[in-house]
Amino acid sequence: MSHAGIPPVIRSVTPNPSSGSVSITYRTSTRGELSLHLCHPSGAIRMRLADGHHEPGEYTAFASGLAPGRYFCVLTAVAGSVSADFDVTGQVAPGAAWRFPASPPKHIL
Repeated sequence: MSHAGIPPVIRSVTPNPSSGSVSITYRTSTRGELSLHLCHPSGAIRMRLADGHHEPGEYTAFASGLAPGRYFCVLTAVAGSVSADFDVTGQVAPGAAWRFPASPPKHIL
């Protein structure tokens, strides 16, 4: 069975609403380049959580230090893009700011 045209899936964003940290579980059925970004409602990318080659499977990415507001997870692969929204309602520790990972996050299969 070919999975070439099956778009990726965001399975969950937890907790939602969040106090500043989320766990995003996603799945891809195809091998290839894939990106997972957190975006502001304006479309501006706020955090890159995954960007690179993925084998078929399920992955989990984590984000923390998020300021209160509405966010969109945008998952993009060759077969298509999907998005999911979530809200951050809690207080963020003083000095917290947007952070881009120094290295790609470790994914859980």
